[in-house]
Amino acid sequence: MDNNTVDAAGNTAVAVAANVEYAMIEVEGEYLIFADARRQAVGPRDNTVIATITGKELVGVEYEPLFNPHEFVWIGSVLLRQ
Repeated sequence: MDNNTVDAAGNTAVAVAANVEYAMIEVEGEYLIFADARRQAVGPRDNTVIATITGKELVGVEYEPLFNPHEFVWIGSVLLRQ
């Protein structure tokens, strides 16, 4: 892996901004949280917002990672599931 490659397998933390509003939506029985201002651009568009939360309220909340980083391996500059 070179310095220009994003280490996706190492991204196992979440950062929130205390003064930003986040939207919680339900998708297929799971709850997802997006920055509300970006939700339409990056998240599912057809789901109803269940709740809005400030970043300050999210600090310290436990979450389930989107993927297990230990299931992946770098082969050259490509990240593959083992």
